[in-house]
Amino acid sequence: MREWYSKTEKAGIQVKVGLLQDEANTLNKVFFHYTRTGLPFVTMKTAISMDGKIATVMGESKWITGEKAREDVHQYRHMHDAILVGVNTVIHDNPFLTTRLKNGGKNPIRVILDTNLRIPLDANVVTDKSAKTYIVTGNRANPDKADNLTSLGVKIIKMEQSSISIKEMLKVLGKHDITSIFVEGGGKIQGSFLEEKAFQEIITYIAPKLIGGDQAPATFGGMGIKHINEVPLLRFTQIDKIGDDIKIIAVPTEVT
Repeated sequence: MREWYSKTEKAGIQVKVGLLQDEANTLNKVFFHYTRTGLPFVTMKTAISMDGKIATVMGESKWITGEKAREDVHQYRHMHDAILVGVNTVIHDNPFLTTRLKNGGKNPIRVILDTNLRIPLDANVVTDKSAKTYIVTGNRANPDKADNLTSLGVKIIKMEQSSISIKEMLKVLGKHDITSIFVEGGGKIQGSFLEEKAFQEIITYIAPKLIGGDQAPATFGGMGIKHINEVPLLRFTQIDKIGDDIKIIAVPTEVT
């Protein structure tokens, strides 16, 4: 490339490099991350009340945000290779995890983290054939249950350990040509990605609502990060009003 620049300049042609570099990096962020690391670009999505709750103490979460925010979420589903949730979300909500836009859209691969294969055989992500479903599980999962799911068209990805390491799981999904993942899991799943700092972008929709309650689930579950100096520092890249809600996009200041 340098040789080309040199020959071009010697020919009297003015050469400028680095033009619109930031814009180009943003436009091609998924491609650059995947080719550099072999890992999927991870976008975490949360929808919360103003006090950071994702549901009431009774587990009710439909709907915290408004229709326009939910439509925006489906646009992101359309843009990603895969959507990821934990098995608790499947058991509790029985979602389809498909893209529902007015003009149609691409359905992402549905990735379910299910260490012990607790997923019901009649779950929508199992019986609905509008998108592929991958279930990531531990090495102690019931082999008969795995065979039943495989016979129903589900791809079982068994990890080498009894538990699921987020970073190891991302390596495996990268080898399956998944370049981007939209994480919509509940607090436990989001907490796991946060604790392992395994994300490149986070999108938060904030509704003008207050839920309250010590026992109402918050955005990030799990143990959390113990020390303030280990907390990932984020940089806001976009803040918009979307319907009645606020949408905030942020990225880690350190490249992951």
